[in-house]
Amino acid sequence: MRTKGPRWLTKTKESPANSFKTPRRPRNGQRIELGEYVVADPLICHGKPTYKGTRIMVWQILEALAHGESVEHLVKAWGGQGSRPRNDSFGGRGATGRARAAASAFQPEVGRMNLLDENIRDDQRMLLRQWRIPFRQVGKEISNAGVHDDNLLPLLHQLKRPTLFTQDRGFFKRELCHRAYCLVLLEVTYIEVAAYIRRVLRHPALRTQAQRMGKVVRAHPGGVDYWQAGKVGRVSVKWSET
Repeated sequence: MRTKGPRWLTKTKESPANSFKTPRRPRNGQRIELGEYVVADPLICHGKPTYKGTRIMVWQILEALAHGESVEHLVKAWGGQGSRPRNDSFGGRGATGRARAAASAFQPEVGRMNLLDENIRDDQRMLLRQWRIPFRQVGKEISNAGVHDDNLLPLLHQLKRPTLFTQDRGFFKRELCHRAYCLVLLEVTYIEVAAYIRRVLRHPALRTQAQRMGKVVRAHPGGVDYWQAGKVGRVSVKWSET
């Protein structure tokens, strides 16, 4: 019996993690098709292999499979992403739904704006909600699924001083520092994402919106590293020192 869910994720059941060969990186800005479901596009997640029409990286699915997750659980964890058209900005709700979502997305914010990249799973969203940490997510409440990297930064400038949380390592670059936003790379396992978002938001150097602005941060089990706009050198702090 065929597992219900996005076609790209169902296909994973027929292609176990140990049978997946690491694809070559895109060269000269070329988009490389890697079969029916996977693409390496230099405009999406900095060229890392992703499932078509999404910002979900192949390594994230393989990591979960390697930890013993079933395809059924993966479908639930990703909320059926990949089954909706790429050009539908707000999950297939039509013009009225898109207008409502857009109005909600760009209304004046009270407090901080935490923005999740599309490559953060639904089960991590649920944990954040349980902890009452406010957020919106690319590809769901804001923008479209599979949005290009070059379109994410202009999006951040349109929002009110957002903090973007992502697992795309391509965003941990000093040259991306800007006083209008904060970028946080979560270099942790897929089941630790929500816990490290909460941990970052409680960090003495990052707990307020004002403290985060202008920083590009990498959060990992050993601590946090960050660059800051207008300052020289990278700062590294262990969790035990906070």
